[in-house]
Amino acid sequence: MQKKIVKRPQPLDINILSDLYQYRVLTTKQLAQRHFQDRDNISYLHRKLYILRNSGYMETKPLVNSKKKREGSCHFIKDKGISFLRQNGILHHPKKSDDIQVSKKRLYYIVNVNQIMLDLESSGWITKDSRDTKRIYRINRGDLIQGTITSPDHKTYAIYYLAENAPEITIVNVIKQIKRIKSPDLHNIAVFFSGENALNLFSQKQKELELVVGGELILLPFKFGIKYLQHFPTENQFVNFVTKNYGTLAESDHPSFKYVLNINREEKYLINLLTNDAMKIFDIERYTIDEYKRHKRKLMALVTSRFYEKYHDMFIQQPHIEIVPVDTNLLFERSPAHA
Repeated sequence: MQKKIVKRPQPLDINILSDLYQYRVLTTKQLAQRHFQDRDNISYLHRKLYILRNSGYMETKPLVNSKKKREGSCHFIKDKGISFLRQNGILHHPKKSDDIQVSKKRLYYIVNVNQIMLDLESSGWITKDSRDTKRIYRINRGDLIQGTITSPDHKTYAIYYLAENAPEITIVNVIKQIKRIKSPDLHNIAVFFSGENALNLFSQKQKELELVVGGELILLPFKFGIKYLQHFPTENQFVNFVTKNYGTLAESDHPSFKYVLNINREEKYLINLLTNDAMKIFDIERYTIDEYKRHKRKLMALVTSRFYEKYHDMFIQQPHIEIVPVDTNLLFERSPAHA
């Protein structure tokens, strides 16, 4: 029986191949996320992938995680698929497939980075991959920056991702690379972590190497970080959450603390530590007992329950600083924001 191949290009053929060229590698689940909201259509996607493979436009390999267990399949574009896109007016000066190929060692890593981008795009974030980011901001080609994300209210973050088994030398290199970023338009940094050990080691090295940025330095557990940014893509979502669950907010005249929270007839400075912003920790540490006596307001920091003990112990000797845990069920009780 003759194998089915692409005879007349369909929009879905072009869209799948365009995604594989842009993202370099995508899993079946990620392609379904991009192109099908209805699970009943997944069998149609499998047929499409089968025909694109038969046509020589793409190839499929098993995806194996860090524990050597298979997690489905991942897909790559081939030179014939790139030529197909060029012939259909999608690409004009494309690279060869070898130039965008992902090594077996980095495959699972890149799939996770792509997951960050795909999930956030669905909530109104604008993403740029590492190649465009390095070109725009003149960052070294070998640096580990994975791209940028820009929120619906136009706040841009440089993105880094550290796997569960990231060695100390990699973490130190990331910190040194962040220090080298000179663009005033890229002063917010978001680092995603697959494991808490990597996050804790990064926090330790960040203090030792005195990493300071001009904006936020948010340290996000992988799944939580994606979900948080989906639910809180802008400042307004956070304000609404606090107003609904804690009290009324007003603008603050303090240079380090944006909001004053009126809770139980008492005014307190409010600080958002749900994203483990290392720069906000500096601000809290500078709010000494003398500062408290001068401003006459306690400081209330919202943290996730997962990190409550860490922050409670960090500030246990400072009674004017209140660490308030937030349960993730309360944090994510509504549906994520969408574009």
